[in-house]
Amino acid sequence: MASPNPDDDSDIELALMAYIVSCLAPKYDTEPAHNSGLTGEAYVNSLITGNPRTFYEAMGMSLPAFNKLCEVLSEKGGLRATLAISIQEQIAIFTHVCKVEGRLRTNGRRFIHSLDTLSSCVVKVIMALMRVSNLYIQTRVAADEIPFEVHSNPLYQFFEGALGAIDGSHIPATVPEADTQRFRNRKGFISQNVFAACNFDMTFCFIHAGWEGSAHDGRVLKDAMEKGFTIPARRYYLADAGYPLTLQFLTPYRGVRYHLKEQVEAINSGILPQNKEELFNLRHAKLRNVIERVFGAFKHKFPILHYGSQYPFLIQVYLVYALATLWNFLKMFDNGDEEYEDEEEEEEEENSIDVDEHEVHVDVREVDVHTEAWRQREKIATDMWVAYEHDARRRLY
Repeated sequence: MASPNPDDDSDIELALMAYIVSCLAPKYDTEPAHNSGLTGEAYVNSLITGNPRTFYEAMGMSLPAFNKLCEVLSEKGGLRATLAISIQEQIAIFTHVCKVEGRLRTNGRRFIHSLDTLSSCVVKVIMALMRVSNLYIQTRVAADEIPFEVHSNPLYQFFEGALGAIDGSHIPATVPEADTQRFRNRKGFISQNVFAACNFDMTFCFIHAGWEGSAHDGRVLKDAMEKGFTIPARRYYLADAGYPLTLQFLTPYRGVRYHLKEQVEAINSGILPQNKEELFNLRHAKLRNVIERVFGAFKHKFPILHYGSQYPFLIQVYLVYALATLWNFLKMFDNGDEEYEDEEEEEEEENSIDVDEHEVHVDVREVDVHTEAWRQREKIATDMWVAYEHDARRRLY
């Protein structure tokens, strides 16, 4: 469950490719299915020279971003062309596998390659993305900088110490029969519990994948911190009620109206926040909801994360790191998703937070009133309430 080392040598790639083929080959023929008029290379070239929108719909990114990705993975990720398959086609195979629910047979017909060839390409691109992950998965603000999304919005300016938000998400997984009980989460399906921290610009700044679905969020967080998740002094991340209130993790008041959906319904009914705790929880939930939007858009962008795959579990774990890297890369070099992301954000906010407080099976109690973390939250809530009452005519909620 330790975070993979992106600098692992090529021997790991060979071992993983052999493992994939040995696991999946009995289920599929290794001969290519020649039912397309174009070879894989010709198909990719037709997209490159064709309509930009068609390219984007097929690849999930613009052509300039695709070219930049090929350059980065070649120069910094160690991705190499083979005699039969170019770097462009390898990346195209990877993106198609991640978009078509990981169905190798479907993509075998598209690219006219056998199972082992497709698997080889997928693993090579995964490893290349992991080698450059540290370049893209990182905190976007300096230790003494206030994120733009915070200081530019009067609703959130009291959270000036916030770097982003944290949460866990369950990614469907395929595991050996003997491990199914450990990986079955409280909702009843087999999954890996993935911890993530995100910046307010909807990019990941830390990912920790591979924990069994039955693991408590608090346990996964503890392990993430032991594996390198660090927080600068006097800074914190917003977290839901399933995590402990500390100086590093600012959580809502327990036993107080919290979830966005019920708060919005109350406000629409003319029921405004009645005290500093309700106001704090409302604005905390709105700002923290960025992590929910990130996970929702992330899985929508790469359906293989939503539906799961038949790859060996190690590959499923590595895939999360690779796709998080690709997600951040596209945020930096591709603006093609801006219209889609606006729609996704509204949808996620409307759906609100999907983990009720009573469903979080973590032994976390409200902190003692004398702790610094409690005083930190009290100060933020009090200052927020004073400003709210002073500006009662405008009712900024």
